[in-house]
Amino acid sequence: MNLWLNLSNLGDVATTGIVAAMIAAGLAFGQTRRAAVLWCVLMAIEIALVVTSKIAFLGWGWGICSLDFTGFSGHATRAMTIYPVLFHLVLNRASHARQGAGILLGVALGLAVGVSRLALHVHSPSEIAAGWMLGGGIAFLFIWIGKDLKSFELKKYATLIGVLMLSVLPAPEAGATQKLLVDLSIFFSGHVSAFSRQNCGANKLEKNVITMTPTVEHLRGIIFVIRPGGQAYALKFPKDVLV
Repeated sequence: MNLWLNLSNLGDVATTGIVAAMIAAGLAFGQTRRAAVLWCVLMAIEIALVVTSKIAFLGWGWGICSLDFTGFSGHATRAMTIYPVLFHLVLNRASHARQGAGILLGVALGLAVGVSRLALHVHSPSEIAAGWMLGGGIAFLFIWIGKDLKSFELKKYATLIGVLMLSVLPAPEAGATQKLLVDLSIFFSGHVSAFSRQNCGANKLEKNVITMTPTVEHLRGIIFVIRPGGQAYALKFPKDVLV
């Protein structure tokens, strides 16, 4: 069980967020700012696709029930994007053979993270496979566009040690990001509850006519949202946990 949890942690939003930021910083300070912008844009697109797919199902039931698909696996998607790119850049001054081996190692880590999510019964095979394809596509696109990068200056060994340390640190609160998505999907859809695998394919859920105040564990402050019709709602978020 600990093996699967540790592998799963490699795809956690906190771990991959730190590694993605390290890659962006290394590119920016390594005089490859256009590559840094490209990396940030591709990651933003990936995050938007994953979050949209999840909220679309949780809020409105838009999924593929026959495939047990309720949205891209975020862990599998992020891992399959970040680790091939990380090893490609860390080995960008090495021979093509070593670069290729590094990319394959990153792909293997991405596959392992996806398998860990299956072993932990968090996602269906279709969600993992979709995450692998999306993440791998983003990684391949970045590597192909930036294949001539030669000035990546990130401290290689410090990066690798940091990634390994992050993989064995205590995981963030289980299901915290999912809880955030559930709360937001309920708020925006107006339903009293989110769709689940059990009611996948249902035409609709009961509407909530009361102003909602979701409990979101990982943000602080208040965000005001204008819903269709012009009415303003306040989302109140308690303190202190990283999304």
